[in-house]
This record gives sequence, C-alpha cells and structure tokens, in this order.
Amino acid sequence: MVTGEMAFALAEAVHTLDVGEIYDSYSSFDLLGLCNEYSVELKDAFDFCIKENWNLPFGVKTHLRVDQEDKLLRALSDDLIY
Repeated sequence: MVTGEMAFALAEAVHTLDVGEIYDSYSSFDLLGLCNEYSVELKDAFDFCIKENWNLPFGVKTHLRVDQEDKLLRALSDDLIY
C-alpha cells in the first residue's frame, strides 16, 4: 500500500530531477558498444561487472554510470592512458 507521504515523495522526485544531470551521469555507450570502442573482450567486461556486483538489467545493452565505465576501462583496456 502506498501512503500519502510516499506518493508525495515520488511526485516531488519526478518534478525536481534534472534530466541533464541524470543523462550526464551515464555512459553514452552500452556495455557492448563500450567493448567494441575500446577493444575489450565482452566476456571479460561482463565478468568484471558481475565481480563488482553492478546491476545489468538489460544485459550487454545496459549503459554503465560514468564512474563504472572509468573503473572498467582502467582495469581492462590497454588503449587508455590515465
């Protein structure tokens, strides 16, 4: 059952979220595209995500958060110099 307080909190969140901020916090690539772009083995990337307990609700079509993308690329990509 939804209380009035819960309904108000949901309505408030929907009307106050900054779409641009949410958009900027996620990678422009899904996991499959990220692996193709940076020459990372998909299996290695998927296993890394599972090891880190990251949610992948859409499997390899999930867009990671920017901080997750950075961590994955630091661990698995030879193309990047940080």
